[in-house]
Amino acid sequence: MLLNLIYLLLSLAFMGCDGSKESPVSFNSPTGGRDKFTKELHADWDLQKIVSLDSVRNWPAGKKMFVRTAFAGAELEDFEVKFVTVVEDGLPTMPLVMLEASDPRLIALGGVAQGMSGSPVFTEEGTVGALSYGFDLQGAPPFYFMATPIQGMIDGVFSIGNPSLKSVAVKIKKLVPLSIPIAVTGTSAKALKYFSAIAQKHTGNGQSFLLESGSASSGEFNQSFEAGGPLATGLVVGPEVKAAALGTITYMNGNQIFGFGHPFLWLGPQSLPIVDAYVIAEISNLFAAFKFFSLGENIRGELTADRLPGVGGVLGQIPNMLPVTVTVDIPNFGIKTFKHSVARGLPAGFETELSAMSVFIPVLNRNDDVANKYSFRVDTKITTDFSDIEIKNSRLYSAYDSPASEVLFGAIDEYFSSHGRLLTNPYQKLQIKDVTVSVKMVDSLLIGMITKIHSDTSVFAGDVLKVGVNLRVNRTEDREVEFNVAIPDTFPVGIYSINVGPKREVRWFMEFNGMSDPVSNALLPDTSMSDMSMDEFLKDVNAEDEKTILGVAVSFVSSPVPDKRDLDTTKFAGLDSLSVRPDSVGLPPNLLGMPDMGITIPDNMVLYQSTGLVLQGSRTMQFRVKSKTE
Repeated sequence: MLLNLIYLLLSLAFMGCDGSKESPVSFNSPTGGRDKFTKELHADWDLQKIVSLDSVRNWPAGKKMFVRTAFAGAELEDFEVKFVTVVEDGLPTMPLVMLEASDPRLIALGGVAQGMSGSPVFTEEGTVGALSYGFDLQGAPPFYFMATPIQGMIDGVFSIGNPSLKSVAVKIKKLVPLSIPIAVTGTSAKALKYFSAIAQKHTGNGQSFLLESGSASSGEFNQSFEAGGPLATGLVVGPEVKAAALGTITYMNGNQIFGFGHPFLWLGPQSLPIVDAYVIAEISNLFAAFKFFSLGENIRGELTADRLPGVGGVLGQIPNMLPVTVTVDIPNFGIKTFKHSVARGLPAGFETELSAMSVFIPVLNRNDDVANKYSFRVDTKITTDFSDIEIKNSRLYSAYDSPASEVLFGAIDEYFSSHGRLLTNPYQKLQIKDVTVSVKMVDSLLIGMITKIHSDTSVFAGDVLKVGVNLRVNRTEDREVEFNVAIPDTFPVGIYSINVGPKREVRWFMEFNGMSDPVSNALLPDTSMSDMSMDEFLKDVNAEDEKTILGVAVSFVSSPVPDKRDLDTTKFAGLDSLSVRPDSVGLPPNLLGMPDMGITIPDNMVLYQSTGLVLQGSRTMQFRVKSKTE
């Protein structure tokens, strides 16, 4: 499988740290060998021991300390730092330990690498804390940063007594958490750019959670979990798409794991997967150094807490994840099914973004991306923990002069809308139970441009008016769709308008003119969720694909046209009751200066036909209803 390495926008570097002593801790490499440090200065130091904050307070400034992390070549390394002081009011509920970088390697990089959050800070006496905070926009040495005390992490990560995000105000100016890179494998930078743009459109705060991304590849290996090793919080796990946030393990207590030293998403109790990760190298960058790492498919444990002092979890536990299945049917590729798992309990916009990626990236990875060639049929089923609340619909996407990927982005946009609205509905708190999508790529365009309508220019009340609609299909052939419109014998004599277009436009026209639509009884386009009940929302999102349904609606225009001798002196001047008006494209007749006589059009004057084409355009013409006594 061809795998494109993803590197999007990196957040700014926050601080620096340094040192280069090494330990004999070993772990399994992807090649199956056992790697050891080249230097073993701290082989006998016991990081399971905890150094109390009272002890740290008594240390002299300049005391040598070390930071351990997985860095170059996937080896755990120890970097020297210097103790500065204990900042007593660093956070609302705990002090922070202030450190200064002293190793020339990291000083040369200009900051701590993204992905080092949680790296244990220690001395020969034991573990002091977790590398966690830095000062924004440090441009030159000395580089300072902060560590969260290890005792505060152990006592507070799994506690529900920590303050919420809104109550936390770091008192030190420009002090920020170290960046946690979110990396995605299995797709292209172009695709992620579109996903981010769509996510920003649909989230209430205009945010995409992928805007600050790291870089990763994909591989098969088994990670050994120990202090200083990578801690990857899985977001999407599967054969093609993988996404994870990377930090560092601070401390292990049996199967209990602590890391990051600061919140990830600040979600409190949580159920996120811990997945295998392998740090390949630390990459220098103009904005910020970052860890380049590989992600595996194995779920190794569950992250159960995400709070102020850091994150915590348990190895061996399996989290409850959202199953996402997509079946892809593409010419010259065949039919293949991909099964991914998406983390639950995330902010609604984030879960929607990750779910959409799991569905559509396997499709984006397998098309020629040429214009004027492909259409897509997308069948979607999204179930919830309520049996009567589900999304089930079928949609067709096709467009002129657009690459296949841009055509598919229309489907992604609609998926974002329906999935996101379901999660954020104001009526019923629910959980998505399962997502199943089928995407069929059709090796042709399926577009019908409405070019003309024609019918008799007059009809007797009680007769049938035959209406023909001409479609230009794919700019290569013509097709005609016929409607038989029964004119009730109760219709008054007068001028009427025939309005033809895609169903959604016809419904808009009807609403504008105070008409009802008994055939679909659906809501108007762009009705917001706050204006709908849950039943109305489900009816709207599960409705037929309105852009493929041709609609015809008849509306009353005016009473009989005066005698032609009076045309120059009446408000109907210039109106020919027998004329066809194709130029009044989609305009309600009342906008043409014609009076509304208060006549109600019967419900059977609205007709629909499915075409199997994405319809474009609309047309209007007029006809006259005559009395049989004429």
